[in-house]
Amino acid sequence: MQSTKPQTAAVGLTDSPARLAAWLIEKLRAWSDRRPDGTSLLDRDAMLTDVTIYWLTGTIGSSMRMYRAAEAIPETERSRTIGVPTGYTLFPADIEPPAPDAWLERTTTDLVYVSRPTRAGHFAPIEDPELYARELREFFRPYRMT
Repeated sequence: MQSTKPQTAAVGLTDSPARLAAWLIEKLRAWSDRRPDGTSLLDRDAMLTDVTIYWLTGTIGSSMRMYRAAEAIPETERSRTIGVPTGYTLFPADIEPPAPDAWLERTTTDLVYVSRPTRAGHFAPIEDPELYARELREFFRPYRMT
């Protein structure tokens, strides 16, 4: 739905905080990693904070439009080469399975960094902020001006 009719979803989610909470919490639970005991890495406070930010800023619609925009990229543009250094951190519990090495080797970017942490999912920045920050630091370390 986010890639085909994001505004349809956005209208209903912007109209009701209960609807927004139900939508977001379902995604946060389903797309985040789990602890060994099966509980989500995201606690209730983290999820409710995320819902509150979306509600107070009214940004659920704009957060969904990127999926539609990505689907609209012409096939000819999808294979163009991107010359800037690129890195991937492939979190094991993301909603898509991690890309195989063979795919990464064929990428159309200047691939300089690939990491496969042992935890986190689609919402890694709020699931494990320290891990996410460490990944960013590792990618950018060679480009720092000291």
